[in-house]
Amino acid sequence: MRHQVIFLGLLLAVGCAGSEKLADIGYATVDGMEVRLDLYLAKEKGAPVVVYVHGGAWRSGSKEKPPVAGLVEEDFAVASVNYRLSPVAKFPDI
Repeated sequence: MRHQVIFLGLLLAVGCAGSEKLADIGYATVDGMEVRLDLYLAKEKGAPVVVYVHGGAWRSGSKEKPPVAGLVEEDFAVASVNYRLSPVAKFPDI
């Protein structure tokens, strides 16, 4: 529950001024590993948020350079998240 509250707080804060990136925000710690996201802020306060979860079949990939980051120019904020990959977290621990 704590992680959902932190993530919700981040989403509510989205849209402060400017079109900037807040990098490597920790949103959870699981088995001692901090999981992070990048937040691309919209220009307008109160903008809707697109949450981008990269592909990679749970084995590879990264939050870096999300293909949806351009949505910031369309007045959306983007949260690009990382998660524990299967070489680190065996199913069903992901």
